[in-house]
Amino acid sequence: MINTALTRRRAENPHEETWQIYFTDIRIGAIGARAGVPVHADQWGWSVGLYPGMEPGTGRMGKRHLRSRA
Repeated sequence: MINTALTRRRAENPHEETWQIYFTDIRIGAIGARAGVPVHADQWGWSVGLYPGMEPGTGRMGKRHLRSRA
């Protein structure tokens, strides 16, 4: 049986808050803190370079607001 779960690994750069997303051993995207954005803006962004059904060379990216945990 083939393992199709996505996994995440912390980026090697200690100065970045970034997680790399993998499908098996293929890096398909990243989630990380956005640099240089105002405090009131969404602080996290994501990108994906491989998505089932997408044509080669296309990708998606976006941003997401994370609510602080009290």
